[in-house]
Amino acid sequence: QRTNHAMDTCQLLINKIRRLSYSISPSRVEELGLEAVLRTLCNEFSEQTGIPCNYESSYNEEVLDYEVKLDLLRIFQEALLNVMHHAQATRVDIKLEEKKNKIELSIVDNGKGFQRKNTQRFGLRNMHGRAASINGKLQIKSKQKQGTSVTVSVDTRKTPS
Repeated sequence: QRTNHAMDTCQLLINKIRRLSYSISPSRVEELGLEAVLRTLCNEFSEQTGIPCNYESSYNEEVLDYEVKLDLLRIFQEALLNVMHHAQATRVDIKLEEKKNKIELSIVDNGKGFQRKNTQRFGLRNMHGRAASINGKLQIKSKQKQGTSVTVSVDTRKTPS
């Protein structure tokens, strides 16, 4: 019975985060900027799940087109949902960095990790598709009992116009 209660509670949290994540309208990215929206979602994720979400940014808003920002936001949201739903993490570290001719967004958790055979799930395929649509590269690294890192990098010289 405790297991059922825990599963029900977990499902409620998942639904709450999913609604919260997708309630961020695309216009908020245009209005507030990608950095502010990611920071807000990180804080709200921590409040809703109790999992600390540490956010760092060294990013210039002017570098990326609006559509690229939206796809980065959706990748970020999917990665956080995966942390909440699968990782059993106690910490998430987020970095949005501007490096030489590229922007890199990384989401790293200290959860249970997953096996390579599980990389074709819909959410992961969706993240790969979004990264490809903005001429970006998505790299997912995971080790059992050591967590997962999701990193998307976008060459600022090749972003779609």
